[in-house]
Amino acid sequence: MLLNNQPQKIERLAKKAGTSMEVLDEIMVAANRVWSEIGDDYLAVCEGPTIRRSEVIEAVLDASRLETMGNLSSEALTFIKATYADTAAHKVLDTVMKIAFPWNRYGR
Repeated sequence: MLLNNQPQKIERLAKKAGTSMEVLDEIMVAANRVWSEIGDDYLAVCEGPTIRRSEVIEAVLDASRLETMGNLSSEALTFIKATYADTAAHKVLDTVMKIAFPWNRYGR
């Protein structure tokens, strides 16, 4: 559970997106779980010892990895799918991913 990280910000984001804090927290936990599964392999093929946070987020979201590997509830899946068509929801997801992955660089 990552809600302790920035609860007021997550609450504002949930209201803005029309979802719950629990759904956003579930997505953050799932994103970290997906990165834990793919991170070593992903880093092994990247140039250099570290990659930017944006690359981590892209790797987690690319190819529907979050949806297929994240073990998400139907509510969280509905929110993720809404981000494909809804710009405001996509911006919320982007902010949530930045909270889930707080460091500027990630490496081995």
